Parts: sequence; structure tokens; C-alpha cells
Amino acid sequence: MIILFKYIIFLYFLRVVKFKYTSRIYYIMTRNNEKILKVLKETKRQLTTTELAEKTNIDIKNISRYTKQLEIDGYIERKTIQNGKIRVVNISLISEKPTIKEETKKIKDLTDE
Repeated sequence: MIILFKYIIFLYFLRVVKFKYTSRIYYIMTRNNEKILKVLKETKRQLTTTELAEKTNIDIKNISRYTKQLEIDGYIERKTIQNGKIRVVNISLISEKPTIKEETKKIKDLTDE
């Protein structure tokens, strides 16, 4: 009986830790997506992934992951230009959709009513 009780507590602990970890990752991704959208709105021109990484202080390896998700969501457009061994990805804002924070606020307002 004691072993079963310890096992249940252990499973509960794993679930709580996993939830905190995944919610932290979601928060970081949302914050970085907001940074990317803000920089693109301010510059009002196409940026390469390197320029975007420098302006947002996000690692260049993560920029492609965030921009891929933003492209799927319909916020940006990515164009890849291949010139021999050099590949350049240009990123541009394609719509003035509400930002992720604005959408989240609308959802919270709707659920509070």
C-alpha cells in the first residue's frame, strides 16, 4: 500500500514538472515570435535570417524554427535564394494580423465573460 502511494505521488510529480517545462517552452517561443514580428514591422522590408538574428538577439539556429511556425500561422513569408553553395532566406511580413499577445488577450476576455 505504501509503495502504491509513493508511485502515485511520483507520477503526479512527473506530470507537474512536465507541464511547467512545456509551458515555459511555449512562453519562450511566444516571446521570441513577438520579437521577430516587432522587428519586421519596424523595418518594413525583407530581412535575412542573419539580420533578424542580430536584431532580435535570438540564436540563428532558432530563428528558422520560429519563422517556420510564423509562416505556417500566416504572419510572414520566407523566400529561399540559392546561389551556388550559398543559401539566403529572406523573411518579410505579409499581413497585419493581430499579434499573438492580442489574440491571447481576446481569448482571455472571451473566457472571462
